[in-house]
Amino acid sequence: MQSFPLKAKIETHQLFKVSKMKEVIKPTRPHKHDGYFEIILLSEGGGFHTIDDSGHEVIPPLVHILKPGQVHCWDFSQIPKGYVLMFKEEVLRNYPAARNKLYEFQPEIKLKDAHDLMSIFQQCIEEYQQKRGTEEMLYAYLNLIILKLSQKLTHQQHGSQNKLNLLYSYKKLVDQKFHELKLVSEYAEALNSSTARLNEVCQLAIGKNASSIIKERIVLEAKNLLFHTDKTVTEIATDLQFSDTSNFTRFFKTQTRLTPQKYRDMM
Repeated sequence: MQSFPLKAKIETHQLFKVSKMKEVIKPTRPHKHDGYFEIILLSEGGGFHTIDDSGHEVIPPLVHILKPGQVHCWDFSQIPKGYVLMFKEEVLRNYPAARNKLYEFQPEIKLKDAHDLMSIFQQCIEEYQQKRGTEEMLYAYLNLIILKLSQKLTHQQHGSQNKLNLLYSYKKLVDQKFHELKLVSEYAEALNSSTARLNEVCQLAIGKNASSIIKERIVLEAKNLLFHTDKTVTEIATDLQFSDTSNFTRFFKTQTRLTPQKYRDMM
């Protein structure tokens, strides 16, 4: 059962869309994106953007990146100005480096200067609106935007391209299967890899073992359900396919040091 409303701002057949940010301050209700990413560049505005269970103060210039399945809502206090780029993952099929960087980005990227990015977005939107550019040209703009964002970060990549590709495939599969698959060995088998290999790749790339990625994804979904819905703890335990409520509570407390109810009360 779907816990949060799905918003599809692009049509089923669409792979790519870019537009200017709507200059309104009406709050939005928590919702998920239906199978696509969003890169939001804000040059003006103020307020808060809640992504999953984290609140981000809007202090432009900044970029917010939303992945498929993330819950978010806006509460602007000042009219926002900027751009919104929506796309499905397959548009980066010819840009594996950008695809991997996309999964490494945090939801918020604070910028000291955004003039170069603003210029790229503006060129992209002109090509898109006037239908001058081919799909590959638009996808190249997206690749350039991601690489520019990566340049602005001090983040250091670790590991070879093959390791990053395996990490990307593993994290994607965890996002898809975390309800039903709880063991690293199950994911390793599905990826034609081994538990040891997955642990090595995760440790080198992000400093965590493979099991922690599964646990963090389950905790993230649990927090979303506790924060954004009125479901009981028992109902959430069932949604996440725990054998009973006590096992879910024990798991959640081990990961967060809080019981599910205590977390909900605090939020």
